[in-house]
Order: sequence, then structure tokens, then C-alpha cells
Amino acid sequence: MRHSRRHFLDAGIHNEHGYKSHNCIRCGLCKSRLFAKTENHLFPSTVLAIVLSIFVFPLKTQAQAWVNPAHTLSTSLSHSLNWSDSIVADGIRVPGGTVINQQITLEAEYVPIDNLAIRAAIPFVLPYYGGSGGFLGPHGDYDDGSVHFVPQDFRLDARYMIIDAPIAITPLLGVSLPMSHYEVQGFAAAGRGLKQMHFGISLGMTLAPWLPELYLHGIYEFSLVERFDIAPETASFSQNRSSASLQIGYFFSYDFQAYIASDLYLQHGGLNFGDYGSNLERWSTLPKIIRDYHDPILHERSILLGGGMSYALSDSLYYDVYFRLQVEGNNTREARIIGNGISWQLGI
Repeated sequence: MRHSRRHFLDAGIHNEHGYKSHNCIRCGLCKSRLFAKTENHLFPSTVLAIVLSIFVFPLKTQAQAWVNPAHTLSTSLSHSLNWSDSIVADGIRVPGGTVINQQITLEAEYVPIDNLAIRAAIPFVLPYYGGSGGFLGPHGDYDDGSVHFVPQDFRLDARYMIIDAPIAITPLLGVSLPMSHYEVQGFAAAGRGLKQMHFGISLGMTLAPWLPELYLHGIYEFSLVERFDIAPETASFSQNRSSASLQIGYFFSYDFQAYIASDLYLQHGGLNFGDYGSNLERWSTLPKIIRDYHDPILHERSILLGGGMSYALSDSLYYDVYFRLQVEGNNTREARIIGNGISWQLGI
């Protein structure tokens, strides 16, 4: 998750009299704010504008606590890779063939007025499956040993920063719509293919004035999702979910930052493998339509730990790398994720 130095370009600086001055020529974690040496610069409570990390999971921590100045345009191109060779169910890892899922995401965000940001994201996934699949075997059109290029779910968000100090508080409202009729079943399924509404809130703060280089950021998002209604049996399962992320980061210099993070993904309903025996010996008792379309109705849970780094190549160009490892999960594939991205910002 990369933090922009452009955030306070127009926000101004609180001087010793409590007023704002506009003599800061750089913004966000700019030298005149974070590493201020002059007498009329005090450390602010919020010094960051966060640009998201891209994960394989739908959570994507897209709600950001800080909003860039009005008339700022941000764009990014990111790539992630998730490698997995097993399924996690009730604490047991079951061999499930090798799955490599790549995601390429194009994003743009614009701030039309103070504190309001509008963001659009277009993800493309490239799932690949190789293997026998163990008990279940290949069971989707993409489980054919080929790499598939799939437009996934277009997402549009609006977020509004209510306050920025001492804690930045920013609610979010968003929608997601499938861009294609992609495969939802199989080891290499591209997603669930469902329409969604997202409601979230982000909180962010620094430890200024004591340790202004250190920042904390938390996100919670609830997604209201349509049912998978291919049959009444599949429509009986809730598709709503929660996602959350906690991040602690530190700026080692004006241009370089690193962070550690934890992410949660939780479906609020769905099919649980463990209900049908430790070896799925009661799997055959399920209706055939449930067995055939179990992937998009699974009661998934995943907790990830990891971190990342960001480097400012210039005042407007940034490069990011990150990784995540799954530490706990159920009814899902294990996750080993690496990713990188490049971002560009412009005041217009």
C-alpha cells in the first residue's frame, strides 16, 4: 500500500497559530511536513494519502482513509500472482492440483471536490490449473491446463473523508459488476460472477508529533451480494461477506516506505466441506446441483499476513511490491501471493 506525497498539496499546513499556510511545495509525506526543520511547521496528525494494494481476493483493501487534494488524478497498473497446490478445509490441507492465478488491474481515481474521491477499477484474471485434482478432479471449463484471459468484475467506488485529524475517517460506497460470463466452477474459476454493493469505512492516523514517520491504517468492508440462483438449492446460501485489513507502515526516508499488514476475508454463509466428513465421505448425500456448483457457494474464510515496500521514482511516479501468505483458512485454496505495481499522479 503506497502512500502519496501529494495528499496535502492544497490542504495547507497548520502553523503555530493554528492557521494554514500554503508554503509547502510538496505534499503527503513531504519534506516540509514530515521532516520539517523550520519553526513554522508543526507535525500534522494526518500526513498520508493511501493508494491501495491489489490482492487476489475481492477485498483488495480499496477504502483509503486519506483523500488526495481536489482535482488530483491518479492512475495505476498492478500485477499479482497467487500460487496454490492445496485446498484448506477444517484445518486440513487437501491436495488439489496446482493453480496459478494472475491478476492485472487498471485503476483510475479522481478527486472532483475536497474530500471526495471517485475510483474505477478494471481487473483481468489469468487462471491456470494443472493436475488431477484429487477427490474432486477437474470440474470446470478452465480446468483444462491452459491459461485463460478473463475480464472479471468492474468496480466503482466513492469515498468521502469526514475528518482527517487526529484520526482520518472515510466511509465508502461501491458497486461491482461482472464484465463477462466467466467460469465460476472449478479449481481455476475466475470468481463468483455476482453483482455486489460495498459499504466500508477506513481509519488512519500517524503518531505525530512523537513519531510522525509511523502510520496506522485499518479498513472494514461489508459486501451485499446477490444470490447464486442457478437453482433454488444454490440460492439458499448467503453470498454476503466481510473483509478487513490492518496495516502498520514506516517512512525510512522521503522516498521509501515499508509496511506489515494482515488481511481478513470472510463469507457470512455457504457450504462447509467439514459438514460432510473429514474425507468428504458424505459428499454424495448432497443434491447433484450443489455438488456440481459448490465452488461459488463455499463458506470461505482466509487470514493473510505479509508486507510490502514502496519507492517514489519521482514526485508523481511510484513503484510498489508486496507479498501475502495465508496463515489460516477454511473452504478455500491456500494463498501465496506476490505482486507489484506502478502508480502515477497528476494535479489537473
